[in-house]
Amino acid sequence: MNNPVTADNNSTMISLESPPKIKFHWLIAILAFFIFGLIPESILTSSTSALKIFIQPGDLIFVALYYGMFVLFVRDLMVRRNLGWQALLLFGISFGFFNEGVVADTWYTTKFVGMSYLGHVNVAWAVNLTIFHIFFSVFLPITAFNALFPQMAQVPVLNKRFSYILLVVFFLYNGISAFNNTYRTETIIVFFLAFSMFFLALNLPVSHETRTTTKVPSIRALIWLGIAVYIEYMFTLYLVPAIYSYVFQQYIALIVNIAISVIQVIVWGNTIQQWRRSENWARSQSLAIITGVFLISTILTIVATLAKNVFEPFITIPALLLMAILLRRSLLRYN
Repeated sequence: MNNPVTADNNSTMISLESPPKIKFHWLIAILAFFIFGLIPESILTSSTSALKIFIQPGDLIFVALYYGMFVLFVRDLMVRRNLGWQALLLFGISFGFFNEGVVADTWYTTKFVGMSYLGHVNVAWAVNLTIFHIFFSVFLPITAFNALFPQMAQVPVLNKRFSYILLVVFFLYNGISAFNNTYRTETIIVFFLAFSMFFLALNLPVSHETRTTTKVPSIRALIWLGIAVYIEYMFTLYLVPAIYSYVFQQYIALIVNIAISVIQVIVWGNTIQQWRRSENWARSQSLAIITGVFLISTILTIVATLAKNVFEPFITIPALLLMAILLRRSLLRYN
């Protein structure tokens, strides 16, 4: 049996007979919170940039808590129950709905060329940002955490009681946000949809996937693949709607954009699932994909912020270099 959270064959494996002695249990949990918040908010995007954190340090605490409460719960749950890719997909959709459709309100306020609204909802943005949260807010940070702490790859970080306390706090915060929102009707509907998908994922059966001998790409190829996946995602998010709006009528363009986005999920999800089930997949392959995604996203973040604010890179670049140094030291320590 294996699941997409713990399947790294050449990682440091933990036997059930001799669980690891975790010397800094709470420290690892706190680090997990910041890893889960910083990856989607500061590394893969500039939503909570280094300059913004410098000016408003409370934003760092917020993203760490908001992402950490959900993603750490999901990560530990999948380890405990050996859930598969289908559960991770539903958890990612649920988080995307909570994040963008309930708290951040981007579904109702974001406007880019070619994106169409149905009622108050920017449908293309909602679909594509949900894909972002599936892969880049849930799956990738969990994979990065397990790569940084391979001795924890098959071990829950938190005990069950504290995990469920965090989950209740997460739901309460989102519920309050939904009922005290300018777009109250929409956010309440989205809240209950997200809540339903979460509990559907929670009740999926245990994964019984078997190992395969599927050939996996080389490390270099996986780095390039990580770069290509991120570029392709950004192209689909920002440029595809604009292109198709000139080729097709408004709602046909919207349907085409959604279809392309769904194909993304199917292709990426199926490919990753097949590789990670392979006996030839190891921790180094996970790190290679992460490296590619982080590399191109960091470059694009610096370029984008330079275009918006000439002073941003003076904060962003040193912060990202420090993060890279700490990442390298962590990998050397746990290899």
